[in-house]
Amino acid sequence: MNYGDYPHPTHQNKFGGKVPPNRHWNRQDKSHQPYQRKSFEHKTKYEKDQLKHPTANTLETNCSLYTSSAFPYFRHPREIGSFSMDENREYLNNRSQLRYYNEAQAKSGTCYDLKEGYDTFISKDENYKEYLDSLLQFITLNVEKFKAVNPLNDKSQKETDICTDFVCWRGLLTKILGTPYLDRQQNSWKLAVIKYRNSYYMCEYDTEERKREAENMTEKHKAMSYWGWKFENCVLSDTEDGVPNAEEPVNNNLSFVSVVRSRLENHSLVYGGEVDGYEKKPDGSCQYIELKTNLALKNIHVEKGFKRVKQLKNWLQSFLLNIPKIVVGFRDDNGIVDNLESFETSKIPTIHGKNFWDACVCFNYLKEFLDWVKSIVTHDADEIISMPYVFEFVPHTGRTHYRKCSEEEMSQYCFIPKWYFEFVENHFKSDGTNLLKYSRNYQENDQS
Repeated sequence: MNYGDYPHPTHQNKFGGKVPPNRHWNRQDKSHQPYQRKSFEHKTKYEKDQLKHPTANTLETNCSLYTSSAFPYFRHPREIGSFSMDENREYLNNRSQLRYYNEAQAKSGTCYDLKEGYDTFISKDENYKEYLDSLLQFITLNVEKFKAVNPLNDKSQKETDICTDFVCWRGLLTKILGTPYLDRQQNSWKLAVIKYRNSYYMCEYDTEERKREAENMTEKHKAMSYWGWKFENCVLSDTEDGVPNAEEPVNNNLSFVSVVRSRLENHSLVYGGEVDGYEKKPDGSCQYIELKTNLALKNIHVEKGFKRVKQLKNWLQSFLLNIPKIVVGFRDDNGIVDNLESFETSKIPTIHGKNFWDACVCFNYLKEFLDWVKSIVTHDADEIISMPYVFEFVPHTGRTHYRKCSEEEMSQYCFIPKWYFEFVENHFKSDGTNLLKYSRNYQENDQS
């Protein structure tokens, strides 16, 4: 097994990446039809490789191109550290915001009303862009964990980088991984890439579709987005033997982040992601858990949506952080949770993913995407000719496009703060050039 302790998803995707034919396909006027994916099932491997890049600046996302009998090598994610964010979104170099889950207590028969406390909800400022700041701060505080191993203790060998290929958030990897399957409009994404000292820093940006969605969000949808945070308050406690305080106001500024190191084929990865809770098992060992809410599976349509969309997202999020258990609180239309069900992360691809999605396709697409990024972004940020690159999945084309930023866009897509450049340059004592040009808000006084 080449990707941890999870069983190999040997099933093949029965859909073969095809989209069911549109029921209005026979209309003469097809101008308003959604984009139809082409079938590449019978192409040879060489032909598929050629079709992955139909133009010089695009990457095809069709499932058929990434179907493989083998899951690509993916090293078991290993936690290298963690940190917390307090009620003011200030960085804490500790595990103080990790909360605990007691299954027997959570299933004690009490129904949870997720609507309660919405009027006291303390929400983080969504207009403030955090970029990679807290993750970069973790790197500066744990820089020894990012140095290359020098087995011969050769003092002439200089360490000049943090010895990893890609640095990003787990959420971004989740979106890229789900691109071949998830709804195109809802899964549109855009990211900027900056190469600095042989590492590729990737940061997500809002697409135009997501901006419009946020602007047009109704009060009902805002209230429903609160339900997931409320569910965590209902079943998690601050101490291992404590009792959850469901009356306490929900504050989603608080978070606990796990930082892991992994590898996908020839790409080393460092990424961070929020962890919902910690559970002590009967044998005394402990494990992370993921908490989710979902509409009760009251009919076949809801059940299909749960397996096709929700469980794919749940599996990707948990698999990337090596979280072995997902707890789902099933609710009714009024936000009342009366049933909790646990799912083993390792079993989801072969139980819920079967007939709907193939884990191999997701990770083969991610590998192809990372290969593509490396082939395009070739110059480091300390070279004057280098600028950020923007990669975007465009829903109506079914393809991922890239472009190089113009001088006018530098202030928008230079997401690495000045203090990080200064720390790395001073720590590795190199001959850096004018890196201020590549730092975020370089005309302002950034604070570390």
